[in-house]
Amino acid sequence: MSYNVGGLIEAKDYNDFVGTSNSNVPNTVNAVWSVGNGSSGYGQPAVPQVAIGNTVTASQWATMINTLNSLRMHQSGAGTTVPTVVAGDLIEYKNNLQSEITTIYNNRDLHNSLSPVTLGTVHSAYWSSTAMTSQTRTFTLRVTFQTPDAARYFFNAGGELKVNYSATRNGSTTARTDSIIAVINSLGGIKGFAGKSNAGRLGTGGTVMSSDTTKGYWTSTYNINTPIYSVRRGSGSYSTDSATLAVKPNGSTGSNGSNGQYIDFILTVTSGIGSWATSADSFGIRLDQSIDVFYPSTAALANTWGTITVTAL
Repeated sequence: MSYNVGGLIEAKDYNDFVGTSNSNVPNTVNAVWSVGNGSSGYGQPAVPQVAIGNTVTASQWATMINTLNSLRMHQSGAGTTVPTVVAGDLIEYKNNLQSEITTIYNNRDLHNSLSPVTLGTVHSAYWSSTAMTSQTRTFTLRVTFQTPDAARYFFNAGGELKVNYSATRNGSTTARTDSIIAVINSLGGIKGFAGKSNAGRLGTGGTVMSSDTTKGYWTSTYNINTPIYSVRRGSGSYSTDSATLAVKPNGSTGSNGSNGQYIDFILTVTSGIGSWATSADSFGIRLDQSIDVFYPSTAALANTWGTITVTAL
């Protein structure tokens, strides 16, 4: 690259900073701002490149710097320190330009704020049995994005999901019913499910069997149930009762490295029984489940992630 103090700023220099629309080349503007690839890309209109041999104009230079400012505003709430230019200005070397582009690339999964929460519709499910045997039931909520890239843009721009579970009695007041309710409520759901992490389980109590805050959209295995939290009752006659929450990104992955257009959250509840089984060990519960959506902020970005729908499978 010829870009240096006193050097001629060529179209190639400018294009190397800007990058292409769906590039996964690190430390380029469009890799973060535009389509990008995989865990990089917000889906905004690409900053155009300059044809080789053409002069880089003040307007083109200003477009790139203004885009950098928008990226930094989204990520941190403050613009860059790269001086802007206007028509008639001399296009000259900016000593911190590359470092600013590197910063926005390294911070691409950060965000300064989120839009207000969109509360999810409650999906109720019912589970009952009079059998004096161990019982297992799964409950699945599916998050559907409009396209595979919409899922990418949502998480890349900082979007988060909150998964909620709450159990109550349904026509049964047995100790077994109360144990199942307790173990589900101690799991509670999951806070802040984001691109590369989550913020922990919602519930408290119980005996935690496994806990993994590193699991998010990008850090869960495609089309595989990836356990995040597992809680056991831990005491009383039904100490082996357990609830496990797993996530499975799936569906179309498109052509730009999505980890799936769908995300399934799978709650598996097991109710154990032992030699103490009696007719009083029937059970009946109601499970209310929902997903709240924290959409990315549109203060500095246009909405390229669309809207999310949630269904109970």
